[in-house]
Formats: sequence, C-alpha cells, structure tokens
Amino acid sequence: MVNFINEDSNIADMTAAELMFIKPALGAELYTEIVATPADFEDLLPYIKRALAPLAYWLDLPNIQTQITDKGIATAESQNMTAAHKWEYEALRDNLEIKGCFGLESLLEFLSVPEITAAYEWVIPEEYNLIFKTGINFNEYFTLYQPYRSFFSMRPCLKQIEDHYIRDSIGDDFFEEMRDLVLPADKSSWTDDQKKQNNALQLIKKAAAYLTIAKSVDLLPVKISGNGFTVSLRDAIDKPNPQDQHAPDAQLYNLRNSAQAAGERYLLQLLAYLNANAADSLFSTFKNSSYYTAPSTEVAVDKNSCRKIFTL
Repeated sequence: MVNFINEDSNIADMTAAELMFIKPALGAELYTEIVATPADFEDLLPYIKRALAPLAYWLDLPNIQTQITDKGIATAESQNMTAAHKWEYEALRDNLEIKGCFGLESLLEFLSVPEITAAYEWVIPEEYNLIFKTGINFNEYFTLYQPYRSFFSMRPCLKQIEDHYIRDSIGDDFFEEMRDLVLPADKSSWTDDQKKQNNALQLIKKAAAYLTIAKSVDLLPVKISGNGFTVSLRDAIDKPNPQDQHAPDAQLYNLRNSAQAAGERYLLQLLAYLNANAADSLFSTFKNSSYYTAPSTEVAVDKNSCRKIFTL
C-alpha cells in the first residue's frame, strides 16, 4: 500500500514544486546556482521558502489526503484521527494557495529591486523582452492584484498581443524602436518631438495592456475578487470532470469584451496619431513603411452654394 509517491509520505514533494513554481520565477541559471551553493544566497532563501512550502502542499494535498491500495483509492482513518470534511479540505487548499501566491509575489518583488537584480544578474528571458518589463509597469495602465506574480503569468498573452496586434499594425521595426525608447526623466526638458513620441508610446501601452487583459480572460485561470483582477493557480488540474462546461462568469465576460473594445480603440487612435504626425524627422521608420497612410489632402467643396435653391 502506498499513501504518497514521495520517499517521505509525511511531506509534500518539494522538488516538484521547485521545478513547477520556483525555477520559472528565478530562471534556470539562477536556480541552478542556488541549488549548487545555497549559502551564497542567504538573503534570497527566505523568500523562496516562504513561497515553496505552501505551494508544495497545495500541489500535493490530494496525494497526501489519500492512500492508493490494491483495491483503489482510500482515505486513512483511526481512533485518534478522522478524515477531514470536504469543506475543511477546500478551506485548507484555498489558504495554501493564498499563502503560496503571496510568497511568489514577495519573491518576484524582491528580485525586481534594481540592486538585487544586478547582484544576482537576474535577467528577463529574451523571449519576454516586451513593452512592459514588470507588473508595476503594467499596473500603470491596468490595475492588477499581486502585479508581479500576475504579470509573470500573463507574459505569454502579452507576447501574443504584441505579435498579432501591435506589430501587425505598425511594423516590427517601428514597434521595437518604440519599445526600446528611453526619454529623459525630466519631462520639462522634453522637446515637441519627444512629447509626441511619448504620446504614441502611451497609446501603444494602453492598447497592449487592455488587449492583454482580454486575452488573459480567454486563456488563463483569472478571477476578480475584492482585491482586484489577478491570475489564480487553479486551472484544469482542479476540475475532476474537464468535460463539464460552465456558463462564463458574467463579470469576466463583460471585462473581456470591454477590454477588447478599449484595446482596439487605442490601436486605431495610435494609427491615426502616427499617420497625422509622421515626418522625416519624427516616426520616420513608420513613415517609410507600408503601414503608413498619408493624410488626405483633398479639400471639401460646398456644392450647395452653387445650386441656388434658396434666394433672397
């Protein structure tokens, strides 16, 4: 009889949780260094442990709760201990998820401190060199609960939006030029062209943010709580009958539609702004691309003045 797949049946499989949650957050290189020489990362380890312990138990609680026998699955009971009720089990798993998410948020926030980022050479993977670098950047355009962790999960959705909406609208070269644009910190020193560059960049970011929210509702286990919009840990793994379909949550459905409409509206505003302001000295990459449409120079003619329908 086996009551858990781990060597020690009394604890969760910490290694599995490390590989599923901690390694992606740290990155493969930093994770490997920490495993090899943990003593070199004493200030980072408490953040890792705070996330790892509840996440490991959240992940393995179904296995710990049951025993696998030659007659099937059973729940152990004794004179001194009875099996937990379903509501107790669900409450425990919810609490472990809350603590685990809080731990991941604290870990990612700690790693995002510039001094810590530099000290550990923690870098964003090249495939996620996006218009937003962190959840705090994204939060300026759409508020997230636990922004570091939520944005971490939303990055693939943002990548899809950049590839299939933004780049397809303004071109790869111009998008990358705007993505990498760095304006002076002192806004009072900005030239007129720099102000226009900032206006265009804001429209790009607004379009990307709202379209990413819509895409996240479609693809990720998101939820809206009293704390705001966030990405949950729960997904199909928690549904015993994946074939069972439920009606979409009305609040999420409305959010998805409004975010999609807002994102597309910002994208149209961006194109109109670029077409109106592109010149040889400003937005020249866009102006010299096939995405540019020159403003119409036709002058409207009032033909009614010649008809003389009404006379004095």
